[in-house]
Amino acid sequence: MKVITQIIIFTLLASCSLLRTNISSIESADNLFLCFPDTDLEYSSLELNEKLSVQKQIFQEKQRRQLQCDNYENYAGAEKNLDRINEEELRSKLGKCPKREFCTYK
Repeated sequence: MKVITQIIIFTLLASCSLLRTNISSIESADNLFLCFPDTDLEYSSLELNEKLSVQKQIFQEKQRRQLQCDNYENYAGAEKNLDRINEEELRSKLGKCPKREFCTYK
């Protein structure tokens, strides 16, 4: 039940952060974006060299704010759980089973 709650919370936060971009003003960006910039749709669509430039600005802003992303550990855990669930769902749809594991898909 706790995992489901974390997934729901993460999904809501991620969807809210997708509604506006934080790249235009790193100084006014929220802490969640600074810790997880991939939640921003515009950031995700940038080229590698542009991402590096934004990452430098994010790093400087995190230092200025003395931001510790450890406070968002639960969100990172929810993201990993969601990735694991999506991977399992994909395996189920493809009918693939990991080696050395017994699994049955309906």
